[in-house]
Amino acid sequence: MMEDLTEQTRKGMFYIMRRIQKISKKSMVYFFMTSIIMNMGCEKYLPGTYQEEDFFIAFLDEKACEYLTRPLVRTDTVIVPIDTLFIDDSVVVVYDTSFTYDTMYVAGTASILADLVDSVWVDSSESVIIRAFFDSLSAALDTLLADTVMRISYPDEGDTIYAFYDHRAIQAQVSIRGHESGDTYFFIGWNLTNKNKDGFIDVDLIRSDGSVVKEKTTIIPLETVAGCTGTLELVAGTKEIVSVIRIRPVFELDKAPYIVRFLISQPTEIGPFRVAIFWAGERLNN
Repeated sequence: MMEDLTEQTRKGMFYIMRRIQKISKKSMVYFFMTSIIMNMGCEKYLPGTYQEEDFFIAFLDEKACEYLTRPLVRTDTVIVPIDTLFIDDSVVVVYDTSFTYDTMYVAGTASILADLVDSVWVDSSESVIIRAFFDSLSAALDTLLADTVMRISYPDEGDTIYAFYDHRAIQAQVSIRGHESGDTYFFIGWNLTNKNKDGFIDVDLIRSDGSVVKEKTTIIPLETVAGCTGTLELVAGTKEIVSVIRIRPVFELDKAPYIVRFLISQPTEIGPFRVAIFWAGERLNN
């Protein structure tokens, strides 16, 4: 009786093992086929999706980077002979060394609107004031120039400040081929510190009727972020790589004058800032 039970047990175990082997073989076949399909899919799709590709900073952005990072003052050494001495049968020329300093930017001052109008208008809305005094404000405000770098200063309390921009003059003087006609780029940067690196400056262009031009985009391309960087000194001697171009709104403007409004998040911390303006239109006579 024990021998019969043992034989039945042995056969039962053998049956179970065979089933496991069959299941395992089926699983291996399934796994193998799945791997083949996945690899075929990867060969078909992944190379095109993840292929290496070089990206470069755009021409205007590269030019703006050069403007925003250039030294504000250029120093030249001037050496001029001023005398000739004869010492021990030798001729000794005496030179005078001096230095010249050239400012490498255009200085500008943005103003607070209330400082430019009569006190009876102080409580009026901004759009009302601009509509009523557009011409006089345009004459009183400093003019922003294109194709150069301007260093804009402003009152300490000036979180909302104004300047003038005449796109008619820009269209007549400045032209860069190869870009979409009508787009005007404002590039803004400032001396970054740990306190102002998260600050921002909004830019609004206001028409003579008081309406505000809607910007086309304020996004800074990744190629520009990576292609125009500086070093920010942090505490304890550490450094951080940061983007030099902090603000980059793009506008499509009419051939008209505009009042420019800067909204500054941290006026005391940001301080004077740099602006480079480029119009990417094409010459009509080309």
